[in-house]
Amino acid sequence: MERLLFAWVFLLSMLSADAQFLLKEDFEFSGNVSGTNGWLTQSGVSNFMQTTTPGLVFAGYPGSGIGNAVLVNGVAGEDVYKTIPARTKLYYSFLIKVTPATSTIKNDYVSFLGKVQNPNAVSPLNGNYFARIIIQTQSDGTWKIGTSNWSIGSDTKSPIYSNATFHTNQTYAVIVSFDMGNHYKVLIWVKENNFPYSETDARSPDVEFQDAPNTSALPTNIDVIGLRQSSSSPRVVMDALRVFDSWSAQVLPLTLLSFAAEISKNKNVDLKWTTAQSINVKHFELERSEDAKYFHFCATIPCINQLSERDYQYTDYNVNAEHIYYRLKIVDLDGAFVYSRVIHLEPHSEPTIKIGLLGGKSIKIFCPNTIRNGKCTIIDFNGIARKSISLTDGQTSTQVNLSELPTGIYVLMLEHSQGSFSQKFFLQ
Repeated sequence: MERLLFAWVFLLSMLSADAQFLLKEDFEFSGNVSGTNGWLTQSGVSNFMQTTTPGLVFAGYPGSGIGNAVLVNGVAGEDVYKTIPARTKLYYSFLIKVTPATSTIKNDYVSFLGKVQNPNAVSPLNGNYFARIIIQTQSDGTWKIGTSNWSIGSDTKSPIYSNATFHTNQTYAVIVSFDMGNHYKVLIWVKENNFPYSETDARSPDVEFQDAPNTSALPTNIDVIGLRQSSSSPRVVMDALRVFDSWSAQVLPLTLLSFAAEISKNKNVDLKWTTAQSINVKHFELERSEDAKYFHFCATIPCINQLSERDYQYTDYNVNAEHIYYRLKIVDLDGAFVYSRVIHLEPHSEPTIKIGLLGGKSIKIFCPNTIRNGKCTIIDFNGIARKSISLTDGQTSTQVNLSELPTGIYVLMLEHSQGSFSQKFFLQ
């Protein structure tokens, strides 16, 4: 699937993102993980790793909302792995939701990279694991992410954890970079929204770890990704696992600037969305739900591929439901697809948002006090998210300093519990 990295990429060349993928796993099956779709058992003869439903959803992430997910339980049990083409440098990413069964503080790793040593052995892997993703729950109910490479003898390296904490029972996208040739360097980014278009756009990683034990026992490359269960780790749900050579394999086929719905007096629902920089997108499929879990097909709307903005609309007639949820399925020419964020329709109009230019590269965002869970993103003319701002519920204005951004045209995109809104502005 061809993906957009920057606007000028359209003018110079096309990047084939599918060729860069080493593994795509959306857990489109039920039951035991081992023995299905290439997954094998590394160790453990009880508490077999299982899929769980529904799958996780993260707007803008390829694989979001497809199939089921995998439950990596906080119990002593089966560990599983899947082989990938051998590499010394790669990225891997996944969606994660930490759902601890108890309030007990836990700390252990749930995924790793490794090397097959003897496929016929009881434990077929080399025993040296890299880019291990550690989840550490906190006493306040949040969690941190960390990493370490496998420790051997006196060369033990302690794990390094993020300064930031994250919320349980909320879905995040995690991106991991691993480079054996650069002192086994591991970088981890955790994103609450707005999947980044590039490593530069992702900004500083939440975790940076370097150096592995200096020993001849270390493999020269890795060819395995694994999932691990442990009684010392919390319970987590993981989904949409991707292993890839280049970050560009992970970007959207278009920029969705806004997506909103409004109910009319005759109980019809008017849906509107605005896109930018779309390429090789075949169509949109509008899906509807009454519980935000099970979505049903409503309509297919053709996509007009162009670099500039494009507005779309669709009317869903005679809707009779107390609660109604919508999402867009964005389908490429090759049949691959991603989902938009889910919007919850409430019986009032989309709120009016205004931007005040204060000078000195500062702006003030004005919005009604009815806004809940408001999050603003400043997007540049290339469609790259440059800054994110969380709005305080009930607060009617928020001042934002954008001194780090160059002069130019930007789009303010506001996502909130009722939908989304976008507006252009010129930053001097």
